[in-house]
Amino acid sequence: MRRLFACFLLLFPIVAVAQSPAPESGFTPLFDGKSLQGWEGDANWFRVDDGAIVAGSASETIPNNFFLATTEQYEDFELRLEAKLVGAGQNAGVQFRTQRIPNHHEVSGYQADMGTAGGGSRSGARCTTNRDAI
Repeated sequence: MRRLFACFLLLFPIVAVAQSPAPESGFTPLFDGKSLQGWEGDANWFRVDDGAIVAGSASETIPNNFFLATTEQYEDFELRLEAKLVGAGQNAGVQFRTQRIPNHHEVSGYQADMGTAGGGSRSGARCTTNRDAI
């Protein structure tokens, strides 16, 4: 069983925002709109502001990728979220069916990309991340 990771690949100074939609029948909300209860990640890079999870910084350079992960594990799920990327070098994503790499800041798993990194839109592109070489 793998953990569902909501991660924001923070290679550039950006702020990524994931809004908490109203709960829909049959769905379990992962975010309470007020706190990061049920999540684990570096509090220097993730916080709750105005009912949204905010990742990164608009004023500081992010030294490497940081990942915010649920503390629970999910097997069969449909993930729904809204995201807003602001700032230069927009590069973010959501990891799912992902595992942390022991003794490293990276993870290995599937990723839905968001942003405009590399000069083109990356929104919705799904790829298998291959960080096994680390």
